Amino acid sequence: MRPKILLTFLFFIIVQFCFGQNEWAPIGAKWYYTLKFASTNAEDFNIIESMKDTVINTITCKKILRLNITCDDRPQIEFMYEDSNRVYFYDEYSNKFNLLYDFNKTPGETWYIQVNDNSNNPDSLLVHVDSISTIIINGIPLKVLYTTIGSTTNWVGYSGKITEKLGHDRNMFPFINSACDLNFNNGLRCYEDSLLGNYQTGIAPICDYTNVGIAEIFSVADFNLHPNPVLDYLYFNNLKHDQLIVNIYNIFGEIVKSCITNSDKINLQYLTKGFYIITFSSLDNKIIHISTFLK
Repeated sequence: MRPKILLTFLFFIIVQFCFGQNEWAPIGAKWYYTLKFASTNAEDFNIIESMKDTVINTITCKKILRLNITCDDRPQIEFMYEDSNRVYFYDEYSNKFNLLYDFNKTPGETWYIQVNDNSNNPDSLLVHVDSISTIIINGIPLKVLYTTIGSTTNWVGYSGKITEKLGHDRNMFPFINSACDLNFNNGLRCYEDSLLGNYQTGIAPICDYTNVGIAEIFSVADFNLHPNPVLDYLYFNNLKHDQLIVNIYNIFGEIVKSCITNSDKINLQYLTKGFYIITFSSLDNKIIHISTFLK
């Protein structure tokens, strides 16, 4: 075998091996998105995190938690898995997994995403692959699909770049334009996991950048929720004793405590043990800070 042919063959094998290691959503993987407020130009950040392995309909999948429900109208807890370079997500209405990404596709090929609109009516989105490329992130090659969505007047978010491990560069799932008054993800800022490491796309100075006026009350660095895990009281730095709306959610997205306070602590002694999401908002419902804690 000629040296040039041999080197080409070895490079192909190495690239295929590396691509094969790009598991979707390994435990602990986090996606950071810019979170746009529907009624203002303010920005916050949203996090989606892979929590653990589970089984649905005999399929081993990842349980994935998002901190903030958005206009894609997806649930707060997702179930996803990858098989043969295809990523699937669970649809609770049909009780089956639907195809989300297909990284086997080549230019000119298509795939369908089965989705439900805000009234839970089924819809089918045609994704067309215009071109492909490879990006090297922290020494690992990842396949990139450049796509356009088929003819539609409602669904947005899937004409753009879709990268292995990272997903779509705007939002993990497609969503309906102007369909709700919720906030919406508007661009992937960062992705991190134990294998790939940390990657920043550059659309924000830091992963948890925000411009919703936190400085008027306290900065993210000064927020300092403690202790974690919580015993009886959760403390935070409300130095000016501004009135804040506090909502606490369980892992199912259900509000388990809600209050308005100007204190610097919250009594959680009656909360059962578990994982929780806490949001602090101003009185005009602008989110100031989102975090998680254990009880």
